[in-house]
Amino acid sequence: MHRYIALAEVLLSLLLSPRVQCQPSSAWRFAISGDSRNCGDVVMPAIAAGAKRDGAAFYWHLGDLRAIDFPDEDYVHEPEHRAETKNDLVLLNNYERNTWQDFIASQIVPFGEMPIFIGIGNHEVITPKNRDGFMRAFSRWLEQPTLARQRASDDPAPAWSTYYHWKERGVDFSI
Repeated sequence: MHRYIALAEVLLSLLLSPRVQCQPSSAWRFAISGDSRNCGDVVMPAIAAGAKRDGAAFYWHLGDLRAIDFPDEDYVHEPEHRAETKNDLVLLNNYERNTWQDFIASQIVPFGEMPIFIGIGNHEVITPKNRDGFMRAFSRWLEQPTLARQRASDDPAPAWSTYYHWKERGVDFSI
């Protein structure tokens, strides 16, 4: 639900803000998607390639990175996990332990040096996962300089969290 609200806020900001000019000299691009569980290992590298090709300023994932409550199709079809499917408990335990690192390797690494913002969705807090674990796994993206500067600007004693905002080219992006 948060990702749809955030996307609507971005679109409204772009349409209504008098500070954003839609002239060729000020045009810029960014890429947004979410819910990359099941087939994200195929779709996300394609999004990354398109974002790079089109000169996107950043990529923003709005959450629901993996299924969590069951091994998603991406994980199950990776060659190194196919043997695990014979034992559902082994597969589930390995999936729960490795899913976010697997997401990073398979779906974030293709973006290379492009700035990336990661949002938390409801799937990231399905047991046994939780907000604290998400913050540890994605601290690199949640503590990045753009967000740290914005937090410091908003509050002299900022605390980082899974919810954030930043301003870029007259648009306030928030999740």
